[in-house]
Amino acid sequence: MHPSNAHNDPHRHQGAGVRGRDQEAPPGSPSGTVPSSQSTVAGEDHDLVERNLVLEKSLQEAEGRVLRASAEFENFRKRVRREQEDERRYAQLSLLRDLLPVLDNLQRALGVEGNDPGLKSGVEMVSLQFKEVLKQHHCQAIDEVGIPFDPSQHEAIGNEPRTDLPEGTVTRVERIGYRLHDRVIRPAAVLVSHNTH
Repeated sequence: MHPSNAHNDPHRHQGAGVRGRDQEAPPGSPSGTVPSSQSTVAGEDHDLVERNLVLEKSLQEAEGRVLRASAEFENFRKRVRREQEDERRYAQLSLLRDLLPVLDNLQRALGVEGNDPGLKSGVEMVSLQFKEVLKQHHCQAIDEVGIPFDPSQHEAIGNEPRTDLPEGTVTRVERIGYRLHDRVIRPAAVLVSHNTH
């Protein structure tokens, strides 16, 4: 074939066109694929999000444990402080309880007929000083009459028929009771009204 006829060979042009189409795919064509580097980045981002969620949950749980531990410790401190305060307030309770019979005997001595006036005056002075010391240590007598019977501070040792008082009223105190602050050391031994009608 003459060289000049090479430009007019249709098969040659057709082959060149096929090779061109194989080498260059138009953008957005169905045969295009996502580069592997983009898939790797997307997977790493997903892993980071999951790890962040796990870390956030762990942090919240740790904060919750810290708050609970702090609250428990504060409650423990309050309980210890309250127990220490109670121990100081009632440290003398046993001593006062042991001294009360001594005061009872002084009161009985004052009630004995025929005592020497000088002796009686001395016993009365000691008894008053005794009661004053008890007050200084916040030890108060339970000796009221005409009030409703209260089992937390009274010990009923008998009934007394009374029509002028409501049922269950303290009519007489046979033995004075005492309390230290708000704690009863010894209940008062009392008679309680009983309405027969």
